Amino acid sequence: MRDIRSDLQERVSLIEKQITAAHAWFQQIVERLQVERDTMIAALNTELAALGKVMEAESRRTNNLQPASARPRQRSRLPIFSCASSMRPGQCQRMSFSKWRCRRAIFRASKALARS
Repeated sequence: MRDIRSDLQERVSLIEKQITAAHAWFQQIVERLQVERDTMIAALNTELAALGKVMEAESRRTNNLQPASARPRQRSRLPIFSCASSMRPGQCQRMSFSKWRCRRAIFRASKALARS
């Protein structure tokens, strides 16, 4: 009967090399995806910051176009209430719709960053 231990040892070393190559290949893919994700998030954060500045400037511009006496009170027709869970009913603060949308967008972006 022939001794097959050397053949088995060669097979084991071949499989170990294949496993190492597979790990390296997957690690390269993961690194590439992380770089792609970081690039995309950075671009979106830059765009979000720019949009925030544009909204701020637009708000100042529209407020400065109207004379002080002709400016209406800053109330929306349909008030939006923002209540924290720890607040009691009736302690909600009134917010304009545009301010609410801006805060919601910032909150969503910060949650997305926290997840990544």
